[in-house]
Amino acid sequence: MSIPRKLKPCIDCNVPSYIFSHGRCRHCSQLTKLAEKKQTETIRWQHNESMELGNVNAGDEITISSGKKYVTYTIKRKPVKKSGDEYKDFFESLVIPERCEECNERLLAFNNFGRRCVSAPILPKQTFKSVAKHPDNILFMGAGLLGACNHHDVWDRGIENRKSMRVYKIALERLESFKHLLTDKELVMAEKYLGIDDKK
Repeated sequence: MSIPRKLKPCIDCNVPSYIFSHGRCRHCSQLTKLAEKKQTETIRWQHNESMELGNVNAGDEITISSGKKYVTYTIKRKPVKKSGDEYKDFFESLVIPERCEECNERLLAFNNFGRRCVSAPILPKQTFKSVAKHPDNILFMGAGLLGACNHHDVWDRGIENRKSMRVYKIALERLESFKHLLTDKELVMAEKYLGIDDKK
């Protein structure tokens, strides 16, 4: 007789779930694995080759497996902490709605990574520094990476895609609330980015 599995709160999203791996639900576990994948490097040599690992830093985890032909080293890099994430507090302060503003599908923003994925800047943060952290410079839409709708991705694909979306009108309304903060150069770029100058 098998023991029935119990629902437990996930350590990342705190939603009662069947725990999948390391205290996380299946969804959060997949997100963590995706983030870790970027930090993992696999190197392999034939047995008769001289082996040199190169850059290995303190805190890196090294797993060695030996097959008939190859010795494989998997190096899991210790995440490098950036000197202060300038947008961390901004994303944590946002009130994320439950639904995508484009299609009304549920947003899967259960942790900090998810919160960032569903927050689509109306004007890109790197280009428009003066309004990068303005709360109205955001549309909340699903990201395909999270297994939801992919309207955040669609928004980022170009002017024609942006103008064909339901949230385009919302974006123009929100722009009015902060465009006075844009420099003259940024205002020209913003109109071009959103295709506003096409209407003139």
